[in-house]
Amino acid sequence: MHAIRLCRAFTGKSKLLKIEGNFHGYHDQVMFGIGTPADRLGPETAPTAWPGSTGMAPGLAEQLIFVPYNRPDLLAAAIKRHAHELAAVLCEPIYFNAGCIRPNPEFLQVMREETRRHGIVLFFDEVLAAFRTCAGGAQEYLGVTPDICTLGKAVGGGYPLSVFGGRRDIMERLMPEGDCQHSGTYNAHPVVVAAGIAAIRAYREPGFYDHIHAVGSRLYAGMNRIFQAHGVPGRVEGLGARFGVYFGDVGSLQSYRDVVGHDRAMMLRFVKAAIEHGVYFHDYGGGPCHHGFCAAMTLSDVDQVLERLDRAVATLK
Repeated sequence: MHAIRLCRAFTGKSKLLKIEGNFHGYHDQVMFGIGTPADRLGPETAPTAWPGSTGMAPGLAEQLIFVPYNRPDLLAAAIKRHAHELAAVLCEPIYFNAGCIRPNPEFLQVMREETRRHGIVLFFDEVLAAFRTCAGGAQEYLGVTPDICTLGKAVGGGYPLSVFGGRRDIMERLMPEGDCQHSGTYNAHPVVVAAGIAAIRAYREPGFYDHIHAVGSRLYAGMNRIFQAHGVPGRVEGLGARFGVYFGDVGSLQSYRDVVGHDRAMMLRFVKAAIEHGVYFHDYGGGPCHHGFCAAMTLSDVDQVLERLDRAVATLK
């Protein structure tokens, strides 16, 4: 919320280009185009600004332009058409809120080049992506540096901390140096900041991400083998410490439209069976769920998880 206001202050423009399905928090300005029902999506050239909740003030959706994930052609056209009124392009650089959908290189290239060309702020929401693949987050992993980004969850090492930052000339617009308001009751709470600093130090330790990727590789491959062995239409896609589990025909996993029709009934059966066998998964009540593991998980833990899931998935046939 604060970062969006800063983008508007810096550019003097008000509209936002939002990627269909990407989630950026529970404030009214961005709670559109998330969890849109399959029969309400609209055409890819003009996705529906579906409200994510009741109680939304009228007119907010008029400040948003939507483009499907991984469509560089539609992205370039939308930026060109609305450049004069766009303050920022918002994006989950790795689309973890839909489980795990990776951006294609052309999509990222168009996003970076076109925003720079038209003086639009490129805004990466790394609340889910940061520190999952490497210490520099998705932007380091993907090789694309945004103008501003938000961090959450892992940045606090388990404590409630959120952070945003970006280019110096943009950040200088914040009070007290600039004219854009930013304040908060719990800002820079020393206990939470100490936890965040400790977490960052841990992420920089040699071998930290070697372990993360080794755990992830064994877990994801093992789960896919289990689904295949038991003839269950399940699929795991993961990157670093986060992953999604999909059931049914979910297509090529390029955008929200590929996963909106997933088999939720089968997913709920899987979650129930997994919990009954001692492995905790969850359901958000909507689209495919994103899951994760922490650095404390060992390869031996993965083997135990897979043994339990093998028995759980066997009950789904």
